[in-house]
Amino acid sequence: NRNVELLGKKNRADVGRIMSKARCVVVPSLFPETFGLAAAEAMSYGTPVVASKIGALTEIVEESEGGILVDPKDTQGFLSAVRYICTSKTNSNDMGIKGREYVKEHFSQNHSTDRLVDIYKNLVIGI
Repeated sequence: NRNVELLGKKNRADVGRIMSKARCVVVPSLFPETFGLAAAEAMSYGTPVVASKIGALTEIVEESEGGILVDPKDTQGFLSAVRYICTSKTNSNDMGIKGREYVKEHFSQNHSTDRLVDIYKNLVIGI
């Protein structure tokens, strides 16, 4: 397909540049992700995600409304989701904005630091 280009291994800077320019990022995991870093990274660039409805991907993508979840073995579902996002600039932009805001709110350095401090406070108080 001339709309798909397999790029092979890329360094971190290249991955960020590519994700930020993509219409969507597909995360077709067959196994439960414990976090879903690829989805969170894509959403941090404002890029919608089409991901397997499995593991932590369900929480990140569904809660953020930053993309579409599909049964991991439903290839037609993945194709339909990609078409839905990529054929409408409005769909792509809306999901991208929601995903970026979710990642900023839940996974930023400040948020993570605040959560870690809270954990330490609870440990000290609980002693």
